[in-house]
Amino acid sequence: MMKKRLYYYPTNDGAMLPFLQNLCAKAPNYLTQLSITGADVSFLTLMCALWNSLTDLQNRAKRFAEDWTSLRKACFDGPPNSPTPAWPVWNGPGTSPVGLDTGCDTKLRGMIKRWKTAPGYTEAIGEDLGIVGDEIILNPNTAQTEVQVNMKAGHPQISAPLLGFDSVEFQVNRGTGFELLDVSTGAPVMDQHPLPALGESDVWTYRAILRMDNQPVGQWSLNLPVPVIGI
Repeated sequence: MMKKRLYYYPTNDGAMLPFLQNLCAKAPNYLTQLSITGADVSFLTLMCALWNSLTDLQNRAKRFAEDWTSLRKACFDGPPNSPTPAWPVWNGPGTSPVGLDTGCDTKLRGMIKRWKTAPGYTEAIGEDLGIVGDEIILNPNTAQTEVQVNMKAGHPQISAPLLGFDSVEFQVNRGTGFELLDVSTGAPVMDQHPLPALGESDVWTYRAILRMDNQPVGQWSLNLPVPVIGI
């Protein structure tokens, strides 16, 4: 049995912007202690502006779509001879007002992990940056995570809660026994194995086990069969 402070990372869109804003404001205070580089600060500034901008544009696009729905209903479902509805007008920019980047989530997770292993890192710094959560008791003998899956372009994207441990090992069985898929420190893992031929299907089964100090601990998760279809 051991106690450990959980790693904190937002799990919903509403919590992401204040999390990023706090990092942008406070990370420059720990350049020396955490070996934070100018590139780190620039990336945080871009990610904060990008999240804010794209969220705003997404909300504008949602309202724009609602205006079109209202127009269609007025034209087809409204009473005859009623006033002609206004044509929806897009009130957002045609291009992004800030620079674009990809893989931001993976980059940010990796950057925070690097900070937390820096010689000058302390729990007080982690609390100030908002990157640590509640204290929990870990039992390496009984710990068991749960495999979760999202489908992306036909491929399974696998994830599992770390439950306070260092990483999680994923294995996959495509009919010939379980074999290593990947080890993750928190980010989802995409299974890029070729899909079945067009129109054919298969079942890939996944399982996961937590890791601490590069060694498996606890119990294997329940097996998760995932149907895959050739597209």
